[in-house]
Amino acid sequence: MEILNRKQAPVFRTIDNIEISEPQTYVLKNGLPIYYINSGTQDVIKIELCFTAGNGHETHRIQSTATFNLLNSGTAGRTSAQIAEELDYYGSYLELTPEKENSYITLYSLNKHLNSVLPVFADVVSGAIYPQHELETYRANAIQKLNVNNQKVNNRASRKFTQVLFGEDNPYGYVETEADFNALTPTLLLNFYNTYIKNGYASIIVSGKVGAEQLAAIDDYLGAMPFKTERQPALIETGPQPSGILSHRVPMPDTVQCALRIGKFMVNKLHPDYQGLKMLNTLLGGYFGSRLMSNIREDKGYTYGIGSWMVSRRENGFFGISAEVGADVYQLALEEIYKEIDLLTTELIDEDELEVVRNYKLGSLLKGFDGPFSRADKLRGLINYGLTPEYHERYINLIKTITPEELQALAKKYLQPGSFYEVVAGAV
Repeated sequence: MEILNRKQAPVFRTIDNIEISEPQTYVLKNGLPIYYINSGTQDVIKIELCFTAGNGHETHRIQSTATFNLLNSGTAGRTSAQIAEELDYYGSYLELTPEKENSYITLYSLNKHLNSVLPVFADVVSGAIYPQHELETYRANAIQKLNVNNQKVNNRASRKFTQVLFGEDNPYGYVETEADFNALTPTLLLNFYNTYIKNGYASIIVSGKVGAEQLAAIDDYLGAMPFKTERQPALIETGPQPSGILSHRVPMPDTVQCALRIGKFMVNKLHPDYQGLKMLNTLLGGYFGSRLMSNIREDKGYTYGIGSWMVSRRENGFFGISAEVGADVYQLALEEIYKEIDLLTTELIDEDELEVVRNYKLGSLLKGFDGPFSRADKLRGLINYGLTPEYHERYINLIKTITPEELQALAKKYLQPGSFYEVVAGAV
């Protein structure tokens, strides 16, 4: 038997090709298309209902979040306990995910039990009643969590950062308060539910072992629902409303750490520069070997972790850097962060460093297409923007071919000195 030599690194192999396949479609009786991915070796299925129902559609703060979080709190025929018990009995799981622009209801089930759990799933989607006692429990738990989180520098910095970016009254930027939770009523939740879920715009993505039998069963339970086939516009303008003040401090005198947020508005994934900026972001702070991690964590020892990220929305996008550092070194950490940003604009990236980032990004993409559920997540990101799988093919090609000169040009265009909002929460 050959003994593994642990002193010798394994052979490195480049990723030449990532298989990206078009989803298939099936149209329900109500005219709504199902996008499905029939793949995998296990007899499991994932059904995801995607609704255009985020903060921009609210008439009251936190209305959309509370409506989705309490969707399984009871129907005319089932209590929340009965819903949970029926799903558990068949080894199924219901996931509720409210987000800023879209919100999702996802069912995971074994194929053999699909006909037993689809009635429960359909009942939750079409028959929610929002009992008062369930709302009271949710309210109490949410307020307690809010009060606990308000003592954390990381939470305070994040909340202030979005508020600075978008404005205090913007649905993307408001900071929820105890008064917002106290203002919730079953009627408020039912109004949002009836407009944006029960009778709202939906898209459906199904993945796993998906055959004619499963599609027919889904049609039986979801095909009669009055979903819309056109997106409902947001009630409030959700574009950027910056504060105008670049530097902000959130004093928390008794803390030993400071939370940092640095960022600015950026393009979304529909913009031709977006994919190149994703590469630039990875190099700066988007993986463990990034420049920010190498400098702020490994070299200076100011933090356990630091990262940069990009968020794409339908109307806009934004870029951010986040870290928690010792309160005594937050000014030094800020200086080093800005130094790393400046280097991207003034010095060409070394080809060896860029090659590492290329391989990391290709490996991450390969993992993102590994299995039907992961592929469904990628598909959802395309559907939300009206894109096709060709988008990923272009990204793979860009990863392989983008040059140091092109990355530097992007840095000069988007990472100009003095263009960043800066938030520090802690002992400042």
